[in-house]
Amino acid sequence: MRCTLARQLLVIIVFLQGIIGYAAEFKIGAGKADITGPAADRGMMGYGDPAQITKGIHTALKSRAFVLEDPASQRVIGLVVVDLAMISHAIKA
Repeated sequence: MRCTLARQLLVIIVFLQGIIGYAAEFKIGAGKADITGPAADRGMMGYGDPAQITKGIHTALKSRAFVLEDPASQRVIGLVVVDLAMISHAIKA
């Protein structure tokens, strides 16, 4: 079963309310973006034949971001989820 963005956000809110211990009216933001790289002629990291290159896209990669703010305490929490098997240390915030 695929989770929709709204369902994922609802799970996060229920989880946070359990941690905080009270029901609050949160300010909520959510976003989704396509992070799929080039479609062809790239090396395939981790496969046995280093000369093997990509021919197209099998599955698009997505990133999802959720930001919640508790107006009472002004505390903000953010969560970013990406469809990646691994990520380089070269990527900085």
